[in-house]
Amino acid sequence: MSAVMDALYRITALGLVCGGLLAVGGGGQKEILRLGCACVTVIVLLTTLQRMPIPALDLSRYEEQAGQRVAEAQEEALLATLRQTEADLERRLEEVAADMGLLCRFSVTCAADGENRVTVRQVEVVYQSGTREKLTELRAVICSQLAIDGQQVTVREAMP
Repeated sequence: MSAVMDALYRITALGLVCGGLLAVGGGGQKEILRLGCACVTVIVLLTTLQRMPIPALDLSRYEEQAGQRVAEAQEEALLATLRQTEADLERRLEEVAADMGLLCRFSVTCAADGENRVTVRQVEVVYQSGTREKLTELRAVICSQLAIDGQQVTVREAMP
């Protein structure tokens, strides 16, 4: 508390001295006194602040919260990437099926590995029209384009 009072006394005394000097001078002399008072004021403020103890800030709580927010943002971004990848693959597979003359809907399930690489886990094909040969050919195309094995592709007929 005494450091704060000392700072207030010093700044008040400086203000009184500078005010008295500025009241006496005139013209160019007054501008020089004003500049001198401003410089002395800055020096007094800085030396006063230098002497005052500054408590150590505990930033660990904020660092922890920031870390949690970063982790949440990364998880949200990964989930958004997974959903976007699934939607893009479903759209692409529907185009491939249409080019083969098949009318199908697709449901792609993706997952991320430990290094956040997106991999296809499951592809479900619901066909509405097409022959078994075309469906077998479609399964082979899906397996080759997505680098998955045939067990990860399920094909079923749409319910009427």
